[in-house]
Amino acid sequence: MGKQYLELKPLTENQLSAVVEIDQRCLGGLWTK
Repeated sequence: MGKQYLELKPLTENQLSAVVEIDQRCLGGLWTK
């Protein structure tokens, strides 16, 4: 079957900075150390 739910696209700068901010607030910088 192999249905693809997530389509990976390059992140824009705005999305990237939002991801970093969420990571630092919610995950304690788990991904952005």
